[in-house]
Amino acid sequence: MSLPPPRTAIEIPPNTARVDAIVEREIAVLGDLQRLLQREATALRELDYAAIDDITDQKERIEGALIELRSARQRADGKLAAGQKERYRGIATQVRQLGEQNSRRLQVCVASVRELLNALTGVSTAAYGRQAQANPAGIRPVLTSSMG
Repeated sequence: MSLPPPRTAIEIPPNTARVDAIVEREIAVLGDLQRLLQREATALRELDYAAIDDITDQKERIEGALIELRSARQRADGKLAAGQKERYRGIATQVRQLGEQNSRRLQVCVASVRELLNALTGVSTAAYGRQAQANPAGIRPVLTSSMG
């Protein structure tokens, strides 16, 4: 009874090497997507900060206009001339319009954040699905995240 000759290297079936290559490409694509999403998140935060600054400025203008309205009402004691009444109605209209603009801007910011979160969730879910298809053996590569 003779023993077979010892192997010097582990033979890797061709499909395993192909699956490994596919998984490595997917990992690289995920890394690229992660970097892209980080850039988008940073840009979105910068836009949010700009929108918040705009909203704050408009809020201060609204507050100033309201103070002006109150003081004008106190000075006039209900005896304003017709032209002055129109002026203060105009200021009140401006205050209302600025409030509506702030509301719309805030809705856009919230929608942008939701869209980014949905994109992040969708990318991670889709990536693991593709990885499972490319890796039927169930071997999970270790992915590191710099998104923190």
